[in-house]
Amino acid sequence: MIPVLNEEETIGGCLESLAGLERPVDECIVVDNNCTDRTLEIVRSYADRLPVRVVTEPRPGVIWARERGFEEARGDLLGRIDADTRVDPEWSREVIEFMDAHPEIAGVSGPTYPYDVPLGDRLERSLRKRAADPRARRGRERPNLYGANMAVRKSAWQAARDLQVRATNVLEDVDLYLALKKKGFTAWYLPTMLAAQSYRRAKATPVSNLGYTMAGPRTYRLHGEYAMVVRLWLMIPMWLVTGWLIWAVLLPYDLETRTWGWRHIRNGLRGRVSPVH
Repeated sequence: MIPVLNEEETIGGCLESLAGLERPVDECIVVDNNCTDRTLEIVRSYADRLPVRVVTEPRPGVIWARERGFEEARGDLLGRIDADTRVDPEWSREVIEFMDAHPEIAGVSGPTYPYDVPLGDRLERSLRKRAADPRARRGRERPNLYGANMAVRKSAWQAARDLQVRATNVLEDVDLYLALKKKGFTAWYLPTMLAAQSYRRAKATPVSNLGYTMAGPRTYRLHGEYAMVVRLWLMIPMWLVTGWLIWAVLLPYDLETRTWGWRHIRNGLRGRVSPVH
């Protein structure tokens, strides 16, 4: 399932990666969350290579788009990625084999690495090295789910659905995880569930992304996880400093052409803000 809102620049690469899976997906649901660009045209151009189905969710927000996609899904294992995610060819096979072997686990997330920034290849090599370790397929328990690269059992989502707060300005993937946790479910981290992701949001200033940063503590607070709220508040200054440093370094860098130049600064000032609804 892929929620989309004006993703014409990235959706093609995402669907291309899904079309290249060694174990094809049974269906590919794209949730139109009020697109006004060529996103849906690009999606429909993959109809001969993927079992694509477009559904519409007029309520703005990733949470509503995800819920709509999960409702429409016919399978019992629901994959969830973003429009700028590019999954590895082994992605679906790794997920299915792991979840089949561990019926007690409700959801799973994997690592992502950036495909459009300098030095991203170093992180990719590091993650691939870890994934090649035979012990990687065991995974480990994870106190979270990551919406850009995750899968969840539909039965678990249905059981925990009403425990989500589904409020404004929360992280929908964390909201889902905490709802699952309240029902006694566990989530897992699987190193072999590899995917790449655009670093385009780092091109927006930390100030413009502040709403996304603050959504973390808010999500945990609404679920009564106050110890985590304190921990996240203490980490916010570090995140802001790191965010400013990354933004300043990437400001003269163009993600599409992967070139440096002062002429890119004006475009860099219009980075995509992380969505929070």
